Amino acid sequence: MGLKGIRSTPISETHEDRPEGVALSPDGRHILTADTHGPVQLWDATTGLELHRLEGHRGGALGVAFSPGGRTAASSGYDGIVRPWRLPVPEVEPGVASAPDHPSR
Repeated sequence: MGLKGIRSTPISETHEDRPEGVALSPDGRHILTADTHGPVQLWDATTGLELHRLEGHRGGALGVAFSPGGRTAASSGYDGIVRPWRLPVPEVEPGVASAPDHPSR
């Protein structure tokens, strides 16, 4: 059974392979996906459109999670790092979000 107002999008259209991790935002408006071959991606849950790419992991991402407030998120990657993310506000143009500065391994 689907969630009201959330569109299903075939994964093959948006990922090289199946996502390793998926998270729905607390308000149900956004989805995060972790891709083993690329960046974390932020999606509009209603339209299925990609809103942002969260780039920063070397080797792809394994898992994703939203904070309870939905303004921040975290991802884990093959690089052994858990990255916090400040998510863009919905009014911002689609683009690339950034991780806070962290020393590299």
